[in-house]
Amino acid sequence: MDLPAPKWLSRLPEPQRDAFNGMGMALPPADILALRSLVAEFQNTKGVFPSVIEIGSWAGKSAIVMAQAGATVTCVDHWQGNVNDGGCKAYDGSAGSPYEVFLRNTSDLREQGKIRVFRGSSAEAAEFYADKQFDIVYIDAEHDYDSVKRDIELWKPRARHIIAGHDYLAFHGVKEAVDAALGPPASSGNVWHVKL
Repeated sequence: MDLPAPKWLSRLPEPQRDAFNGMGMALPPADILALRSLVAEFQNTKGVFPSVIEIGSWAGKSAIVMAQAGATVTCVDHWQGNVNDGGCKAYDGSAGSPYEVFLRNTSDLREQGKIRVFRGSSAEAAEFYADKQFDIVYIDAEHDYDSVKRDIELWKPRARHIIAGHDYLAFHGVKEAVDAALGPPASSGNVWHVKL
């Protein structure tokens, strides 16, 4: 089961309606379920919904999934694309800039205070946030080995309970970096996580 479409989507001209997939954002149902389960398991275990920081948000789909499941999500991205992801490279700008699309996709949840935004690089954001500030750190930015390893090193100290991410099975660099930095994680679909 996929997410319901944001309200604004029905008001767009037909070519702009597929804003997620047009930006390379086909999040498989197994990954949606894994994200919802990650939030639900945290809530069931800790008795509160988690604070999540997502490193790499692009069009906002995974942030929307986690926020709709109850999490409060801080999205970190520079919205300039990912050099290792064909979906980002293929986006033609027809629905607006990537940042404009993200803002439209997340508008309702931002108004509710469920999604917050930090526009900048992973390294810039890491300097801004304190250690152990978030219950869950979710990494889905660059997908090469060095970048993923660097993101894990930058963000693991800022996680209180879980470090997680996306594309474990889709990009060899992600799997290698996660395994090297954290050991083999639990995974469901392309979503990986390690309890700290």
